[in-house]
Amino acid sequence: MPAQIKVGGVWKTLTGIQIKVGGVWKSLTRGQVKVGGVWKEFFAVGGGGGGGGGGGSITVNVTINPVVATKSGTSASGYVSSTTGTVPSAVGATGSVTYSWARVSAADSFSGGFTRLGTNTSARWGATVNDGTAHVETWRVTGVDSVGASGYRDVVVNLAWEDTDGGYVDY
Repeated sequence: MPAQIKVGGVWKTLTGIQIKVGGVWKSLTRGQVKVGGVWKEFFAVGGGGGGGGGGGSITVNVTINPVVATKSGTSASGYVSSTTGTVPSAVGATGSVTYSWARVSAADSFSGGFTRLGTNTSARWGATVNDGTAHVETWRVTGVDSVGASGYRDVVVNLAWEDTDGGYVDY
């Protein structure tokens, strides 16, 4: 499957990708990622070739991105969870697709980390967070079809808590 980039809400097919190595621009023809000890192609520039064998790439989409959940209460921190599942789907897949999720990064030093809730086909997140602080993490869903073609999509998750009584202690 050709590499694509979203520009102004429209997906555009890339006709050339270059990277500068030692001061020299070199053209990339494909990208690979190691999954379970096996290298899998996740993009190819331009058209594809014939078939045969497994591998290749698929396009993974999700229903909600970014995921944003905010809750409030009368304490300095509280548990926040997203209520609607983020559902992945695949384009260009052969047969059934298996999805898996992994944390890619966190934008702050939030030590608790988010817990992924739900299932691989309808993911949600939750965490106990402090007042006035939004915690952001990036999660990646990877899809692999029945012939080994794979693709992924990154999802930004933002959870926040608001203390509604301003931190006052009630007596």
